[in-house]
Amino acid sequence: MKNILQQRCIITFVLVLLGSLFVPVLLISRYNVLFTVGLCFFCPLSLLLLAEIVFRTSYFLIRKRKFISFNNGLTASDFPLQPHPYMPMVYKANHIIPAGDEKCKYMHPERGYVAYGLKTNSIGFLNGEKGDREIINPKPQGLVRINCLGESPVAGYLRYQNKYYSLPVEVERYLQHRMTHSPIEVNNFAQGAWSSCDLMINFLLRVYETNPDVLIIYAGFNDLSISLKPNFMPDYSHAKQNFEAKYRALEFMDKLPKLPLAIYNFVLSEITKKFINNIDVSLTTNIGQANYDASFQNLVVYKRNIEHIIKVCLMSQIEVVLVSSLYFISHFNKKLKIANKMQEGMQLINGHLTNLSRQYNVLYVDLHGQVPLDKEYFYDSVHFSHSGAELVGRVIGKCIEPLIKRIALSKSEIK
Repeated sequence: MKNILQQRCIITFVLVLLGSLFVPVLLISRYNVLFTVGLCFFCPLSLLLLAEIVFRTSYFLIRKRKFISFNNGLTASDFPLQPHPYMPMVYKANHIIPAGDEKCKYMHPERGYVAYGLKTNSIGFLNGEKGDREIINPKPQGLVRINCLGESPVAGYLRYQNKYYSLPVEVERYLQHRMTHSPIEVNNFAQGAWSSCDLMINFLLRVYETNPDVLIIYAGFNDLSISLKPNFMPDYSHAKQNFEAKYRALEFMDKLPKLPLAIYNFVLSEITKKFINNIDVSLTTNIGQANYDASFQNLVVYKRNIEHIIKVCLMSQIEVVLVSSLYFISHFNKKLKIANKMQEGMQLINGHLTNLSRQYNVLYVDLHGQVPLDKEYFYDSVHFSHSGAELVGRVIGKCIEPLIKRIALSKSEIK
C-alpha cells in the first residue's frame, strides 16, 4: 500500500508540472496575451490545489490519518554521517546519533530496545558509558589503554531499562571491577558498515596516534558480501563508494524552499529517506549485488588487511587480541540461503584469525562454546542483546585479564 501511495503522489506531482507548462502554451494560440498571462498563474494554482486534494484524500484513505508534517525531512546538518577522503564515511564529531528501534525490536519486542541516541566525542566516535567520552592524548602515565576495532557489533550502543550496553563498555566494566587499583580504559574505535580496508585505514590514521597498549579486533562480517560481488578488486572499489555525492545531494535539498504543501513535503521526504535510515544509513556507501553462489576465495584480502594491522602493532609493541565472530541463524532469517552462506563465510573468517594468531603469536579469543548461539544473546544475526553484550564483554575481559595485569604491573614498576 505504501508503494501505491508513493506512485500516485509522484504521478500527480509530474502531471501538475506538465499541466503548468502545457496548458498556457496551448491557449496562447487562441486568446490574447493578457488572458493567457492570467491563465499562466491560474492553471498551475488550480492544478496544484487539485493535486493537494487528491494527495490528502489518498493519504487519509490509505494511512487512516491526516498528513500533518510540513518539513523536508532530516537535513544534512542533522545527518550523523559525513564524507571522509580516505574512508566511505565517518560519524560527525560532537554529534547526536539518532535513536532508533527498527532493527533491534524484532526478536525482543517486549524489551523495548533502543539503539544509539547518544552524542559522539570530538573525534567522531561513540565512546564510554555516555558515548561522548574523550580520549586524552598524550596518554596519562600509568593508564592501560585498550582500543577496539570493529563493525557495528562493536560500535553499537543498546539502551535497555535506561542503561546503555556496548561491547567495549562491557569489557571495561569487567576489567575495572576485577582490577580496582589499576587505571584502565577500553575505547571504541568501531563503526558500522566498515570493511577491513576501512578498519586498516582508521587504525593507521586515527587509532595508532592514541598510543594504545592493546588492540582488540572483532570484525569480518562486512567483508563477506564484498568478497562475493563481481569484478572483485583488492581495494574493495568494486563494492564501496564514498558518501560524498549523496551527502552533497542532501545539502542541496536543504536549500529547497519550505512550503506548506503536503504533496511537496511528502515527495521530498521520500527522496530524503533514500539516503537516511537511523540504523542502516551506512548502507548508502555499498554498490553492487553479491553472488551467493560464488566462493569466498577473495576473503584472503580480509586476512591481508588484518595482517597489516598486526604487523604495525607488533613493531610498535602494541598487544593484539583477535576475537572470533559469531553468526546466529534463527527463524527471523527469512532468506535461509543467504544466512547459511554468511555462516559459512564467518567460519572462514575465524579460520583466518586462528591462523594469524598462531603465525604472529597473538592472543585469540574464541567465543564459540562460551557464548551460546541463542536468541537470548542476540537481537539479530550479528548484533548482541544487552545480555549478549554483557556475556561477550565478560568472556573477552576474562581472557585478556592476565595480559592486562602484566601490562599494569610493568607500568607500576616504571613509576
